Amino acid sequence: MKAMLINRHFAKMWYSNAAFILGDRFREIVIPLIVLGLSGSPLITALVVMSQQLGALLFAVPVGVWVEKRNKSLIAAAANFLYAIGLLLLAFFILFESSVLIAFTLFVMGLLALISRTAFNTMIPAVAGRKNLMPAHTSLEAADAVTTLAGPAIGGLLYTYTGSFATLVICACLSFASSLFLFRLKGELPIETAAEPPELKNPLHKNRFFKEASVGFSYLFSSVPQRIHAIIISVLSFSTVYIMLLVVIHGETVMKLSAAHIGLLLSAAGVGNVIGVLILKYFEQTNWILLLSVLLGLSGIGVIVVFLSSSFWAAFMGVLIFDGALSMAFVIQGAAHQGITPDEVLTRIRSATYVIGGLSGLAGTFLAGFIPELSSTAVALGMGSAVLLLPAIYMSFFKKQGTAVENLEPINIGGGEK
Repeated sequence: MKAMLINRHFAKMWYSNAAFILGDRFREIVIPLIVLGLSGSPLITALVVMSQQLGALLFAVPVGVWVEKRNKSLIAAAANFLYAIGLLLLAFFILFESSVLIAFTLFVMGLLALISRTAFNTMIPAVAGRKNLMPAHTSLEAADAVTTLAGPAIGGLLYTYTGSFATLVICACLSFASSLFLFRLKGELPIETAAEPPELKNPLHKNRFFKEASVGFSYLFSSVPQRIHAIIISVLSFSTVYIMLLVVIHGETVMKLSAAHIGLLLSAAGVGNVIGVLILKYFEQTNWILLLSVLLGLSGIGVIVVFLSSSFWAAFMGVLIFDGALSMAFVIQGAAHQGITPDEVLTRIRSATYVIGGLSGLAGTFLAGFIPELSSTAVALGMGSAVLLLPAIYMSFFKKQGTAVENLEPINIGGGEK
């Protein structure tokens, strides 16, 4: 892929990202099925899955401030290495059939994933270059697409024929491989720490952690484009975990599918991702706000198709449409947001988005278990489509605030362009 070859340093980031996501795709199907089998409750399953998101929510801001002043490639590599160890411990704890031990291990792994993702994502402008943000994010989304296409189906087969222990050990090996690529990147291309934002240069603000942490939130709500991103981040974070967990629960409890068939159903998301990545190049000059509005609308329609489905293949098409449009939205949002964000606050704004996304993801995970427990997965899917369609309509009124991603310039905290 040409986009992956922006430079050899970015290629190492790409390989690391692909290995890490593939392992997570295996884990995302194994953990819900294990807990659902142990408890028989969609709500308990959702609560256990939520445990991995709690670390990101509670520590996103301090992690952002801490990572900003350190070598990001080294931090990401070490976090991925420790994440792999966590997966090995998780494989061992599952043998005890304890939801509490599983939840605690997932909590720690969630914190490690937060550190890794914060460092990794804020390296992108430095490694790829600001002029290459769109192809860089498209290339990274391609890694997500390929792994989402193959990962759930392979994970379902591994779980069916080898069991949870062997599947999680394979996940750990992939995370180890991810860390090795980043360790190599650290040796070849040390990433410099960011310059301090002007508003923190006042000596009275030195060592005032709260002031440093609040900068990201100040920037995130300082202009209309930034506030649009806050909305998008909330919707994307909520919908990704909410719909995909619902698909697993719906497939297990309503459609009575095997783990292999549920994996195949989730792989429809990968098919949609691949299609999205292939056609993204035709939209590089499109207004980013208008495009995001359309993509959220299409994703909502995909959920409606799943909601109305009476067969496996109809549900497959619905998941394909849902995640294909959503994957394109992730690329546009990521590239556009970095395009309007100054270098000196990239890490802090990333932390602020993790808090907002974390809250949305927690709500999505909880509701994906709570609503089916209280009512049905059909009602839950109907609500999921509304969460996508209503913001899509709202954002369309602000399309004049958008432009093509490659024309974006960093916006200072006061709202003026840099």
